[in-house]
Amino acid sequence: MTGTRENGSFELYNIYMVKVIPIIALLFSSNLFAQSPYLNIEVKMDRYMSEQTNYRIAMKICDPVKKTDKGDWFTKDTSAIDFLHLKTDGFNCGDYTYIEGKDDYAGGGISTKFNLYQFGNQVFAWEKLLVFRIANYSSRGWQPEMYVVLPMKYKAFLSHVELTDINFESGKVIYLSDPVAYYAAEGSRLTIEQSLRNEKLIALDNFPLKDILLRQYK
Repeated sequence: MTGTRENGSFELYNIYMVKVIPIIALLFSSNLFAQSPYLNIEVKMDRYMSEQTNYRIAMKICDPVKKTDKGDWFTKDTSAIDFLHLKTDGFNCGDYTYIEGKDDYAGGGISTKFNLYQFGNQVFAWEKLLVFRIANYSSRGWQPEMYVVLPMKYKAFLSHVELTDINFESGKVIYLSDPVAYYAAEGSRLTIEQSLRNEKLIALDNFPLKDILLRQYK
């Protein structure tokens, strides 16, 4: 009886290790993910103005070299950084990225997604500079790109950005210095939702951060 009881205990222990421990690990990792900052982005061209045209939207994220101390990540705050007057070497930037996806009309191959950019990742967005580059892929000749620049001045643990109704203007920049933004009731989630249909346009050559927009890393 003693030997049988020991064998049974050993089998139960194996079941516990194989089935229960992975569940605990999954719950633990899910909890960590839930406690991670997050940035979600969707940028869309004007539905009617781009109906017959393919625009490729790419994004890069820049960080000021000198940033404000984060403090409590869950509290509201507004950055005092004057992004427009920082020098080129005052930023660290990544490379432009764009969406690729499965195209059912191209035999299931990988193709560029046009007129839309989506992003979601564990990023603490406060004081980052979001730069969107828009290129006309339907033009027979090259046209200078358009840019949309959004400084993330408002502090939040979770940030959602939705920019819509972009009408392509070659060689122009939209700088969103005061975007339409609001906090959720608990204060840890920031939402920026804005139509760019009637936004002021700046000529690229006159934009103070021109070199940041044009800088390539690859």
